Amino acid sequence: MKFNRSNFFKSTIAALFTTSSYFNANALVTRNNNSGMKYKRLGNTDIYPSQIVMGTAQWKDDTFLEPFHLSFEMGVNYIDTSPGYRGGRAEKITGNVIKSKKIRDKIYLANKISAYDEFIHQLCNEIFKKLPQDKKNDLINKSNLMLSERDVLKQGYHYLYFRNQNNKFERSYLDYQIIKEYGQLSKWKPKIKEHMHSLVQKSLKACQTDYFDVLFCPHGVAMPEMLENECINEVMLELKKSGIIRASAVSMHNDVARNLKKAHQLNVYDIAMIAYNIGNYEYIDPIIDQTYNDIGLIAMKSARITNINQKPHHKIKKLHEDINIDVSEQTKGYIWALKNKKITCCISDMLTVDAVRENIININRELV
Repeated sequence: MKFNRSNFFKSTIAALFTTSSYFNANALVTRNNNSGMKYKRLGNTDIYPSQIVMGTAQWKDDTFLEPFHLSFEMGVNYIDTSPGYRGGRAEKITGNVIKSKKIRDKIYLANKISAYDEFIHQLCNEIFKKLPQDKKNDLINKSNLMLSERDVLKQGYHYLYFRNQNNKFERSYLDYQIIKEYGQLSKWKPKIKEHMHSLVQKSLKACQTDYFDVLFCPHGVAMPEMLENECINEVMLELKKSGIIRASAVSMHNDVARNLKKAHQLNVYDIAMIAYNIGNYEYIDPIIDQTYNDIGLIAMKSARITNINQKPHHKIKKLHEDINIDVSEQTKGYIWALKNKKITCCISDMLTVDAVRENIININRELV
């Protein structure tokens, strides 16, 4: 077998740390090393994020940067942003802080092709609006029946984490029926791929960088069949070949178990970011057991479950029993999720410096 220095290095590093889930920064070459932070390999990539990472969904102005600066000082090395956050402001703020602080080589930067689903829906809607009403009704009935049969809104399995979240179900299932009935994906392929590449270039410009460590597409997939579009795999491979991305990823708030299983079967993704918490874990854990060797897993909504409208009080009681320390429910949510060694890290908005300190200090103390 021909010697490959890069592969040899990666395999050696992996072998050195097989006995521990978390790695001390001094023993590992990662970004923004801090001896007080633990880091963990993300799936089969060469990305080693801190156990809690920074989300930017609430970054509407520079006042949100003080918590980030502290988190960076304490060893956080991964930022997750999107052109869909705050009308694009979060993405631009992210780019500005990375450039002004000259920290691009010290952080892992994740972004999303957030408008991918919207573009597919736009193409499908062009067909739908030209159909006679009886055909429209038939497609709507089929999509509703499929949704009902899958019971994706089942209490305990599905939670509403943000406004209009469930709209993704209705739109995706209807789009699927339109594609199934009228078969336009092959015809649309050139324009879909061109649009995807264009969106990535806009995000690179906004973030003032020439590459992303992680790129998500779709962002918030609602239906497993919508992952089967070959445009996704082809664009991801093209972006990897050109050096624009290092790892391909998908995120999911809805129907997590079914979507994660499909993502694994397709063998397209290096990483999945999943809604995972004390409320839904019983449905998700069996799929995690099947997939974690092949896909790196990032947990999101691990703390959000503690303050949603349909808060599962009996599960929150279990959270307090499982994590019996004097910290906020939100911090307990992160610690609880990270107790699952198959989860690499948790994403958090961490909007105050107090939240940063509480999360990082207690997570590092509780996880060994």
